[in-house]
Amino acid sequence: MLQNLKANAYYYTLLLLSFSLPFPILITNILIILLTLIWIIRSNFVVKISLLKEHKISILFFSLFFVSCIGLLYSDNLAWGLFKIEKILTLFLFPLIILSSPRLSEKQFGNVLKAFVAGVLLAAVIGIGNALYKRFILKNLSEFELNNFYIEIPHLFMSHVYFGLYMVLAIYMLIFLFLKQKEKSRFQKLLTSVLVSFLYVLVFTSGSFMSFIVLVLSTGLLVCYFLYEHFKLTYIVIALLVVVGAAGLLINSGHPSLNRYKQRIFLSFDNVENDQYNYSSNRVGPLVAGFSVAKDNWLWGVGTSDTEKAMEASYIEHGLDQLIHLNTHNQYLDFLITFGIFGLALYLLTLLYPLYISIKYKYYLYTFFLILILISGITENILASNKGILLYALFNSIFASQFLYGKTSNAENT
Repeated sequence: MLQNLKANAYYYTLLLLSFSLPFPILITNILIILLTLIWIIRSNFVVKISLLKEHKISILFFSLFFVSCIGLLYSDNLAWGLFKIEKILTLFLFPLIILSSPRLSEKQFGNVLKAFVAGVLLAAVIGIGNALYKRFILKNLSEFELNNFYIEIPHLFMSHVYFGLYMVLAIYMLIFLFLKQKEKSRFQKLLTSVLVSFLYVLVFTSGSFMSFIVLVLSTGLLVCYFLYEHFKLTYIVIALLVVVGAAGLLINSGHPSLNRYKQRIFLSFDNVENDQYNYSSNRVGPLVAGFSVAKDNWLWGVGTSDTEKAMEASYIEHGLDQLIHLNTHNQYLDFLITFGIFGLALYLLTLLYPLYISIKYKYYLYTFFLILILISGITENILASNKGILLYALFNSIFASQFLYGKTSNAENT
């Protein structure tokens, strides 16, 4: 009975943790502490070690945390480095706790996904209500305020960039849960269609550019795969023509969100202005400064705590002092600057190896999650924000536990 109570406590805390991710970080931190305490008192450590041995991929996941600890050894600002280590602690905690615990049942796993989707939907509804109040009730309705309304929606809880990632993952989960059901009622079909459409529109309007790009690409892949499996090549061609036509109509619609996307695509690399309000400067400037730092520190990097200091010096050197508050806006460049070429290679390995395994064994929810993280890293430092770290660390561990159990060792032998 006591063992069942501990197991249920672990499961329900995981449910609450998944639901809490879109909301203020304090709630999530309390649940992380609770989950850690439950893990400590739950089962004996011989069992935990045995499960970790089964999940050989856990070593790969731990490595991101350990390389950050090693980076402290050649950092100048130890206090700031320790703060960053504390910030990414869940990169170690979640793989340790989840991969050393028994796998969730199919029903429990589905409920964890549903909890996350419910949290994202609730956060979206609250965000829309907040945006309506701030932009439509307190201010006059105008095209300018309409544009700000779209931007305002996700900002109650986090940046639109990270909320975009949350919404795209929620869409993947909704589709996964729907496809897993053997018998689908008319209501379930309607509900899934409405929720996916709602989140799809919200991703587009809230201005999360890279999340929308990933969503469009993954949708195209899903449609082509479905048509390939069930229909002739002709239908794939027709579907692609429909998509191209729809894209053309969308481009000519003049929607405020589309205008923002055009601004993000047509960046100027020729003349970077020292202007923090210029979008091209905000995106290209960090790359100019970042590659300059990486060029001088490509082997070992500058260390865990000194990335910001090195970027500041580079901004000043290139006459871009107004951009001094910006990070690289590129996860791969950030790893290269901080930990050198070996650190970057390790980060890529932690993503590409599970991606290979997930594709090999057709665990496509995990596949699309990893693609989302990989592509989003081109324009954002996902592991520089609490919301990005928590999303990646938690669901990377859960998906690995559910889908890759016993598969990594098999892959090594094939």
